[in-house]
Amino acid sequence: MGTTRPVPGGVRALERALYHRRLLLLKSLWRRVTDPSSELSAAARATFARHWLVLERAEAHAPEAVRATLAYPTVGTRLVRALGAADGGEFATELGQFGAIAAAAALRSGCPAELTLPAPGGSLTLPGVGTVPCPGGEFTLRPGARRGARRLRRLPGGTARLDDLDPYRVPQGAPGLRATVAEERQPSGAGPWDHRWTTAMALLRAVDQRRAEEVAALTRCVIPLAPPSTPARPAEPPGRAEAPTPPARPPVHPAQHGARTGSRSATLRAAPGAVLSVLPASGEVLAEVLVHEIQHSKLAVLCDLLPLYRPGGAAHYRVPWRSDPRPVGAVLQGAYAHLAMADLWHRVGHARGARGTGAAEVAVRRERCRAYVGEALRTLLESDELTEAGREFTGGMRREYRRLGRPRTRELPHHHRT
Repeated sequence: MGTTRPVPGGVRALERALYHRRLLLLKSLWRRVTDPSSELSAAARATFARHWLVLERAEAHAPEAVRATLAYPTVGTRLVRALGAADGGEFATELGQFGAIAAAAALRSGCPAELTLPAPGGSLTLPGVGTVPCPGGEFTLRPGARRGARRLRRLPGGTARLDDLDPYRVPQGAPGLRATVAEERQPSGAGPWDHRWTTAMALLRAVDQRRAEEVAALTRCVIPLAPPSTPARPAEPPGRAEAPTPPARPPVHPAQHGARTGSRSATLRAAPGAVLSVLPASGEVLAEVLVHEIQHSKLAVLCDLLPLYRPGGAAHYRVPWRSDPRPVGAVLQGAYAHLAMADLWHRVGHARGARGTGAAEVAVRRERCRAYVGEALRTLLESDELTEAGREFTGGMRREYRRLGRPRTRELPHHHRT
């Protein structure tokens, strides 16, 4: 996987690893709630137990639907926030979001279930489903009950959703996103995003069918961000920001392409599969954003499964795509994403030919990304912070980097690369 190229079974392996990561978060939450020393009230424990039972029954009824629910990116954000909350009232408040996860699982599985959740704002958002109006200040789920809801819109030709509803889609105060604002649902509809998504996926399929399939499979949602000039306001209910993670594994991987393409995008380590982005200028730019951010998602899941660098390192390194020094994890993330973009523009240039429309700009993009990777690889391989697996992984990146330096006519197949 170090080459960034899709590998046989790679998507399934990443999905399986993400599922087990979510199970681990659930287990940690269960242990914290049932810990006798916890400050939770007996009523809060009893409520959690009822919600847990709903989740268990939904899983028994339709396991794959519950897997899909748990894999949804904002479920990860909710679980991490709850686990990172301070004991007492803060934890009790965040724990209430577990009920929304259980309700979403029950609805998606078709399991007959009953539960009641508070909705003090007059509505409740269920992750991966949508927002349900609750004029009475509470949400009640019962068999046979039907409720109108603002559902998440599905992007054309696949399963990815445009999530412009979930209040947890852009964690307030997360590192790298402090000045970022979630775009609200537009009355005009999702037309601009639909058009760019369709164009982006058509480009990927035309130049790299395997990459297109990987992007389609791993992108669970696109989260629109407001333009940088939009005044900041909370994008989620008041409370604790996303729980901090070790400095060597930054939870946010922002990709600032502003000077080149007018785009801004990011990935949350707690929510792989979500692509956060302002509306790109074109479908071609969105194709680059999708390829870039899905590499961050892949690497976030992989680093949970197999550490590629040692945590807690204090060293920071200069990188060509940022003005501020970065820890080793961020260097690896940036190099990995830019390597995939270099491969993308390599293939676009190969498909269009040396004299095709925009060939010069494509060549510039390819060489810029490749130069970024070359400098970052030297930094990584000279550091002493990579694990043995990390050095092997980076070696795969270096082989791909060298391949991209050869003339296009000598391009090699990738059928058995690892």
